[in-house]
Formats: sequence, structure tokens, C-alpha cells
Amino acid sequence: MERNWEKLRNKALPEYRQGIKDFLDFAFEHTTMGDKIYCSCKKCNNYFAKTRDDVEDDLLPTGILPSYTHWFRHGEERHFQTCDSLDSDDELDGDRLSEMVEDYCAAFNAASCVAGDSSGDGSVRGKKVPHKVLHYFPITPRLKRFSLSKKIASYMTWHHDKRVDDGLLRHPADSKAWKNFDEIHESFSSEKRNVRLDLAGDGFNPYGNMSTNHSTWPVVLDPYNLPPWICMKQSYFMRASLIPGPKGPGIKIDIYLQPLIDELNKSWEVGITTFDSSRNQNFNMRAAVLWTINDFPAYRNLSGWNTMGALARPSCHNETSSSYLQNGRKFCFKWHRCFLPIKHRWRLESKKFDGKKEIGLSPKQLFGDDVFSQLCDLEF
Repeated sequence: MERNWEKLRNKALPEYRQGIKDFLDFAFEHTTMGDKIYCSCKKCNNYFAKTRDDVEDDLLPTGILPSYTHWFRHGEERHFQTCDSLDSDDELDGDRLSEMVEDYCAAFNAASCVAGDSSGDGSVRGKKVPHKVLHYFPITPRLKRFSLSKKIASYMTWHHDKRVDDGLLRHPADSKAWKNFDEIHESFSSEKRNVRLDLAGDGFNPYGNMSTNHSTWPVVLDPYNLPPWICMKQSYFMRASLIPGPKGPGIKIDIYLQPLIDELNKSWEVGITTFDSSRNQNFNMRAAVLWTINDFPAYRNLSGWNTMGALARPSCHNETSSSYLQNGRKFCFKWHRCFLPIKHRWRLESKKFDGKKEIGLSPKQLFGDDVFSQLCDLEF
């Protein structure tokens, strides 16, 4: 599609108005939001969804984002050229870096709220300032790049072609979670090039000064298809989001994860048309998140389980046994001998512990059906 109209300074020219019309026609042909699309004007920055008339009113005076050259937020596919010379990890890292910069500059760089006094008629007075900023880096182009290099594409099937299955745990593919996932989702596991990921998120202080109260949250995806000696290398990590401080997102992190969740859902349900340079063919790549990696406080934010108070042990859920320490003003979890074998000698040794014998069984592990039965009657 001709894009010269985007560079026209005179917004009153017929060529510019026709270009706006062509853009809107293209966007609404590919929209998944009914009668709305993301507005690409310089103010909305591809974040606010508006109707056709509202988007046209914004684009006519201000113009489309100069950096928004690929209309991927409006249904345009990104095209990548295969390159057989991408057999060097250093070259692939350089491509990743340039792509990250491009994705950052293109869109998803502001999720903002309005601060100001509201009048009775619903209007807002005062200057509109960002309340919180989200830096989001789309993962679909980077998932595609794993198959553009013959060397990396061959690594992506290592877990299926070259892994030794001798009962030892050397790779995540040897774990029960991986094997159980393959049994449940046979349509996914039948294609060995489908990508299995983990999601890691935690807050840190970028200033290195513990006296400064600041928490920045990166959200990173790690591909587990790769061999164990490279799957945890930093050059293969995919930073999906960056939530700057000074305060962490807390339990509202699901709001900031929404763009990532939407993209992951699409890669799971629909898939991504990708070229495999090792086989010289196209295939439909799907992706799945197997688990999350985080510390205990971040576990509360990502999973929604309360990690404070009397029921703070996720493995024990509502069967948690706890005792409140009056002097320390905190809860203590000391009934851990229930996880020992039923005939273990420590179960009957009361003097070395709390003066009591342990004859109880460990709490029952909850599975997806159990959790659903507890939540199915709740209205969100």
C-alpha cells in the first residue's frame, strides 16, 4: 500500500485525506474489536481504542505516528527475509537488539491514566499526565526469528531429536510437568517446533541503593526448546514488558500483563506463520507458557495467592496450620513433619520439636479441577 501520504505536511491535500481513508478501510477490515480500532495519532499512540469517526478526527490534524511504519496493530503482517548467514550467535543478538529498539519506538510505550479534577458533567479539568508507564515489546517477531537461522532452528528441536531420555533430570523436557503437558495437549506436542516458555517477573531497585524506595519490574520469557547449555543464556531471553517505578505494580500487575497475555493467547490458539530455514518450509508455530519463575512475594502478585497471614503456604492452601507469635507479631508455620513418610522416626519425636507427636497426613494437592470447583460460584 502506498505510504507517501504520511509524509505530507499539508493535511488539507486530497492525497492526505485519501490516505487516511485507505488506512481506516484497511484497519477496520482486520479489526477484532468490532467498531473500534487503536488510534495511531501522535497523542493516542496506539493505546486508546476509538470509533472510525473519532480516529479520523484525530488523524486529520495531527497525522499518524512517524515511527509507526508497520501497521501490525491494525492487521498488517511483518515480513522477515531468511538469511542463511545467521549462524553466529553474535549476529543474531545484534538483530534482536535492533528489533527491540524498533518495537520500543513504534508503539506500546504509554499506558496512562488521567490526573485532574472531574466536574459533575463527567469532563476532566487540569493537565493530563501519565499515571503509570508500561514499556511493552511484542514477542511474536522474536519468536519468528528463532527459525530464521538454520543453526538456531535446529537447536529449537533439540528437546525432541537429541535429548537422552534416561530418567535423569538434565533439561526441563525431563520433568513431569513437561511430560504431563504433552499428554494433555497432544495437538501441541505433535509439532516439535512449537515453543515452550517460562514467564519470569520480579521487582528490583535499579539504583542499587537500598535506602531509595524504588521498584522496577521486568517481565521476561525464556525459551525451553533450546539445549540446556544455551536455553538460560541472557542473549536468548525475551524481555516482554518493563514496568518502571517508583512503586511496583502489586496485585494489579494483571493490568500491565494484558498486552502480553493477549499475544500469548493468540500464539496458543491461532499460531504464528513462520519460515523454518533449516527445512526451507513454512509452518504454524504455537507457543505455551509452562510455568512462572519468581520469589515468594512476587508469587502473590502473579498467582493471586495470599502470601501473608495464617494461610500463606500455597502448598497447604486452606489446610495450612499456623500459629501466631504474640511477641514477634507474626505467623509461624512449624507443622512441617506431616510431609515426612508415615513411618518416619521424627514423627514420634516430640521433645526435639514442639512437644507433640505428628500423626497427620500432608494436605491434599490441588489440581485445576479442584481450584475451579472452589471458584466457579464467584462473580468477578
